[in-house]
Amino acid sequence: MPIELAAVYGTREDVELLFAVTSPISTVADWSIDGIINHAKLERMQLQDEDVLNTRKSDLKRKGDEAFEKQDYTKASEFYTQALKVDPSDGKMLASRSRCWLQLGDGQKALEDATRCKRRCPEWAEARLRRGQALMLLKDYEKACEELSGGVELDPENDEMDKLFWEAMELKKK
Repeated sequence: MPIELAAVYGTREDVELLFAVTSPISTVADWSIDGIINHAKLERMQLQDEDVLNTRKSDLKRKGDEAFEKQDYTKASEFYTQALKVDPSDGKMLASRSRCWLQLGDGQKALEDATRCKRRCPEWAEARLRRGQALMLLKDYEKACEELSGGVELDPENDEMDKLFWEAMELKKK
């Protein structure tokens, strides 16, 4: 709305001019000149805060990925944990941290993160791959087969998942 733009980028006089010809905006609780200016500035600050948080999360993910590449899985998991504090609902970050736990041999933590990831991204094959890998590490081959089978259905081209599924099938028979 022009009045909101005037409140952020213009002067008080601009807002006063537009105030007389602008219908109240439902998202502005205090429909006054000062209320409009405060609302617009607060919205702009929130957008800037969101940008800062997204930048922070991206930076932490990059550092986690770099640590993972260097096979420093503990450090990588710490970076992913910090990124999850910024955005606890990030399923991909949970999958990345699950992958760290797998490399560290902690099947239970890997399964917990993979399960949270699957809840957030139920149609994402990688969530099922991580759960399948964790279940394999925990030697629960029956559940691993179920999980990996669902993952293969979601992503039939995923050779890693297909191979792991057949490995789980063989181990289940023993």
